[in-house]
Amino acid sequence: MCSSDLLQLVYLGASALGVSCLARGGRAGMLGAVAILALMGAHTFAVGSKMHVFHVGIAILVGARVAGWRLRAEALAVVAVLAIPIFFVGLTRNRLGQGVEEMAEFAADEADADAFNPANIDAYGPYLTLIYSTSTLRVPADLRWGATYLQTLTLLPPRWMYPGRPTPVGDEFAMEFLGKDYYDNAGFGNSSVTEAYVNFGMLGPPLVFVLVGLGFGALRDGLGRRRGQLAPAIVYATAAPWILLTLRYPLAGVVKGYGLMMLVPTLALVWLARARTGASGR
Repeated sequence: MCSSDLLQLVYLGASALGVSCLARGGRAGMLGAVAILALMGAHTFAVGSKMHVFHVGIAILVGARVAGWRLRAEALAVVAVLAIPIFFVGLTRNRLGQGVEEMAEFAADEADADAFNPANIDAYGPYLTLIYSTSTLRVPADLRWGATYLQTLTLLPPRWMYPGRPTPVGDEFAMEFLGKDYYDNAGFGNSSVTEAYVNFGMLGPPLVFVLVGLGFGALRDGLGRRRGQLAPAIVYATAAPWILLTLRYPLAGVVKGYGLMMLVPTLALVWLARARTGASGR
């Protein structure tokens, strides 16, 4: 299990704890959730990744809302303050993980007016892959016609378990784009929009995202019927960040990152909690 997989378990634990705190209500519950977000914010500064605040912050707010917690103005103000690390880290992308002092120095020396535009905080990789693919792919000769989706299950096992597994579509792009400068794990954020285009051309993105929307809609409706309950709220909470990240990842990345490394542990946590509650109530 790699460090990114372990982080998914950290996000799950922090999100479940934060949702539970807010669902209990009261100032103590809100302070507990804020403390969890503050820890995630501190870790964001330490390692230079905005994903900690992104995953846990969105999960706690969405999950607590589903659990029946009313969003208060003071809580939103605190969350807005805690979101500052996201913008700071975005300004210091070239110094990620090199320490707060190094990151702050880079921001002071290199950041210009455009860097403070929230629309420019995101990495350029997903947009680069889309622009390059739409300009170089020969349609229909080079279309994959669903091949990258069909290989999703074969990409789930780690390479040491399946040495001959297919090359992910993101790695294929990096190999072609970088050529002789390619290195292992080079990535440009090959997004689901790009993957849909590579498979079906201009019809791909609307077709794929209609299906994705129907799937997420069914999840929303199913959990909505259990609104006010903690267990469905935690399932909803851990899904919320990945609903947004669907735009950034190919299908294999979503299935592994969310389905395998987040949804399965979440359902296991909920099942264990219910089993323990049932045993203690006897």
